[in-house]
Amino acid sequence: MVEKLSDASLGSASASFQPSSIDRHGGATDDASGKTTAPKEDGLVSSAGPAPEMQAYLSGARLFLIMFGLTLTVFLMLLDSSIVATATPKITGEFHSLNDIGWYGTSYLLAKIYTYFNVKWTFLAFFAIFELGSALCGAAVSSQMLIIGRAVAGLGASGLLNGGYTIVALIVPVAKQPGLRGILMGLSFFGLLAGPLIGGALTEYTTWRWCFYINLPCGAVIALFLLLVPIPDYRVVGDGTQAVSQSLRKLDLVGFLLFTPTVIMFILALQWAEAMIPLSLLRRRIIWSSCLNMACFIGCTFTTAFYFPVYFQAARDASPVQSGVDMLPQIITNMIITILTGALVGRVGYYLPFALASGVFTSIGTGLIATLTPTSATGKRVGFQIIQGFQGLGFQIPILAVQNGVRKEDVSVASALVVFSQNLSGAVFLSLAQVIFSNQLRHFLTMHAPSLNADAVIAAGASAADVRNSVPAELLPAVRLAYSDTFDHVMYLGTGAACGAFLFAAGMGWVRINNTKKDS
Repeated sequence: MVEKLSDASLGSASASFQPSSIDRHGGATDDASGKTTAPKEDGLVSSAGPAPEMQAYLSGARLFLIMFGLTLTVFLMLLDSSIVATATPKITGEFHSLNDIGWYGTSYLLAKIYTYFNVKWTFLAFFAIFELGSALCGAAVSSQMLIIGRAVAGLGASGLLNGGYTIVALIVPVAKQPGLRGILMGLSFFGLLAGPLIGGALTEYTTWRWCFYINLPCGAVIALFLLLVPIPDYRVVGDGTQAVSQSLRKLDLVGFLLFTPTVIMFILALQWAEAMIPLSLLRRRIIWSSCLNMACFIGCTFTTAFYFPVYFQAARDASPVQSGVDMLPQIITNMIITILTGALVGRVGYYLPFALASGVFTSIGTGLIATLTPTSATGKRVGFQIIQGFQGLGFQIPILAVQNGVRKEDVSVASALVVFSQNLSGAVFLSLAQVIFSNQLRHFLTMHAPSLNADAVIAAGASAADVRNSVPAELLPAVRLAYSDTFDHVMYLGTGAACGAFLFAAGMGWVRINNTKKDS
């Protein structure tokens, strides 16, 4: 049922690190030729105490159940992110909150908790937080309450994503991780595929609140699956209260509480205990390049995902359901490419070509999308989305790069850095996009329909029905053109982010993933 690592793979607690292959922080090092070499796992030493004699990987039914539960979890997260996108125009109409679109995607992250607490129960705790946030969103009576609910759900979701990456790194060898991670993210993309359709249908035929309530029964099923199978835990756990108190001190909750309120201002809270985000990791090129690549990648993705429904509904008079259907070319392409990339990276052995290709396709596709008008032909819209969908080539590369470049005990922190960059960039880019959207919409409304009260049009909301009901019929074409021109300017931001992803991908280095026979 389990696949055991050889002593050569794990090493013993008394073995020493080899300076030629690993630096004192346990990560990849840059050699004289400029190439980055991945660290060897020989001689891993845990600061918590003596290492276990043997590490067990999962296989068979246990591996299937864990991967099934993780896939369902990420599916639900992606469903949550995409389902709210098509509901957003309707929500802005009900709460008169068009200027709050950028806040509906904000989330935060507690980074290092998986290093010191049981992975399984920590994962389930974050899942409970995600479910609580979903319940708050569904019960929201104002835009402010919805934003708070999204922040709570985002806290749980970001912990789940980091936990999912950590669990995959624990249950299978490095050589198998790209394939399983590709399956995990590829199948989970069905959440993005179904999200716009389900969200549009629920919004149009019931209420947008069910876009959030749907997470509750699904979450109960997922929790049951995850409870059935034990997850390997590499931590060396002490006795009772002493182990818990030591873990809490290492988490540095004081530093976290100081950091959270000022995260948008990019102020890192330094602490008196052990760093939540060790500066030794941040100094390494493969780490900060991967984080910045993911930040730009997600910045482009979020900008497109949250404002494409506004284009389809406000500029093209599409219903919520139809706007979901109109987004399928990009989503389906992204899903297929992500699955294929997981398998191809393992065969090729290098991840850099995929990251660079992703940046090229995403930059071109997003730039072409920025040329759309209210009357653009269907072929153009579909073709441009398919090109952008090839961004799936790079979706899992930053996580793979950092996990391949650090010791096993640093995997959760390295993964957390990338996930933190992902969540922070989503919030920052959506805020920037909202500033552009608000200013440009008012500008273009004044330009194309000077007789209208721009503030009244904005307050009415961005759904097709809101636009039709708030504007005289003879001025509808002008208002739709204003929304379209505004959307194009928001896409300029997404294009810039995609170009940044391409540039930072080069910093990951030409690294071969650990694909040796002993790991197979």
